[in-house]
Amino acid sequence: HACVLIDGRVYLHQIERGDGKTTIFPRKEDDKSITCASIVGNFLIYAHSNGRLQYYSLIDGQEVNEYKHANGIRKCFPNHEGTRVALIDTSGTAWLYNPINDDCIQIADFPVTADRILWDSSDSTIFVA
Repeated sequence: HACVLIDGRVYLHQIERGDGKTTIFPRKEDDKSITCASIVGNFLIYAHSNGRLQYYSLIDGQEVNEYKHANGIRKCFPNHEGTRVALIDTSGTAWLYNPINDDCIQIADFPVTADRILWDSSDSTIFVA
């Protein structure tokens, strides 16, 4: 699969063993609120300006998890397994989300000048901003 974010919409395309069709998110034609998207393993993970973070299963072709954050989400950075997602919301605060139990905790002392979060490739619990 490959995905691209254009004007608040994600275009998801199956590259191998598919019918070549493109799926567009969000599904509503007039909704263009997606701010970031990543493919991690078997999931498309994307976030909206209204605070929704969603997991879409590339295998099942359906939404499998949704989290509603208190503020809009500007950026999301999933780890390599998709088991944690670092979020930066519209207030500039960073959060760590766990999709297993829906816990979302604030990342203390997050630098206000940081605009990216990188995950360690060998230890999926370590990141740097």
